[in-house]
Amino acid sequence: MKLTENDYFIKDNALCTAKGSQFNTFSTIQLTNTQSDLAQIKALQTAADTARLFAVAFNFVLIGTEEAGFDEAFLAALREELKAFDETLTNFVILPTVENANNAAPELLAEVFYHCARRIKDCKAVAGFVLPQTDNCTGETAVIEALKKKHPEYVYFVDEKAQFDKLNQLYPNRIAVKAQ
Repeated sequence: MKLTENDYFIKDNALCTAKGSQFNTFSTIQLTNTQSDLAQIKALQTAADTARLFAVAFNFVLIGTEEAGFDEAFLAALREELKAFDETLTNFVILPTVENANNAAPELLAEVFYHCARRIKDCKAVAGFVLPQTDNCTGETAVIEALKKKHPEYVYFVDEKAQFDKLNQLYPNRIAVKAQ
């Protein structure tokens, strides 16, 4: 089943799901550099009857780049772990962390996020992404523009109100500020 913009949407700065859940914050699962870290996601299934939202955070270099080669094994394993939650109330946002995002070319950010989205596109438990923060929202806009072509169903979390204000004008009902 392909997700639509009705499956996940933003209302009153909260992520809303078609299953009736609302979230304005999330817990973070930090992955390092090994696929064994993915077991943290699988461990969440013990209480899958409760609506929850988790950010799966990992350094974006784990995905790789088109130039250097994408890590298809990592992305395939991530997809498998996330697919297990398709029929549960547990939801995820993906957080490829980018150190000093201002120094990363917007096109590189868009490429990495797009490739990740391409690999997990059929995971119904994935609501969207947490965006990095860049000057003038150039990186964030590049990511959203790249993803919305094939993945308009995704929503995005940002960390700051100013970042939200800029992006929400361009993408209404698709952006939320993470509650602190």
